[in-house]
Amino acid sequence: MWITVEVLPFGCVMLWLANKRLLVKPAFGSLKGEMALSLEPVPDYLQRSENCSVLAFLHGKSAHGDVSEVLVQVAAPLGDVQEVCPDPAAFRYVVLATQGIVFAFAVGMDQIGFRLNHKYAQRALETGGLPIDGIGPDWRMFEVFRSDYPSVDLGFWARKAYVIARGAAA
Repeated sequence: MWITVEVLPFGCVMLWLANKRLLVKPAFGSLKGEMALSLEPVPDYLQRSENCSVLAFLHGKSAHGDVSEVLVQVAAPLGDVQEVCPDPAAFRYVVLATQGIVFAFAVGMDQIGFRLNHKYAQRALETGGLPIDGIGPDWRMFEVFRSDYPSVDLGFWARKAYVIARGAAA
């Protein structure tokens, strides 16, 4: 059996094993020597370079059912949306994609991230969104269940991220 390794940006590696492509991220070590790798299956339609950094960021993370439910609810009216969770029984992260591009995710106890363009990423910073290190300049994270801060209009951000992702896929 042949194993082929494709090194991608942001610490992301695609591993081909018996003609099946898996996203992997080094657990420790370097790409020049021995590594311990943890495997995570990636649906075929998400195997795009645009998704590599976000999938590498989410690798191994979990999401509380409440925050995942909020994300799915705000995306319900959007139309062509695929919901992906690598292991629902283990409460793994949840991503939303359209036309093969991940545009939102739920992670942790209360965090939702959106892929935006430069204009809306800046606006998100001005209204409580946080930058996400190592994922790309246009991703913003919102804390959902804050009692000391005005509620985030997640429907607004979900619509913007969805439209931007559909434009990028065209």
